[in-house]
Amino acid sequence: MGHRSRSGDPLYSVRRTLHTGLKLLTEKQRARLEALFAAEEHVAVEMT
Repeated sequence: MGHRSRSGDPLYSVRRTLHTGLKLLTEKQRARLEALFAAEEHVAVEMT
């Protein structure tokens, strides 16, 4: 994907949250993921 080690990359900033189970997410984590997936360019990540 080419997103490793990019501190300005939104996917990089939520990388640990992406591995967290849905039932274990906090409200803040859910909000971050919703904001991330609102961008069309990250839809492919949401699908996996």
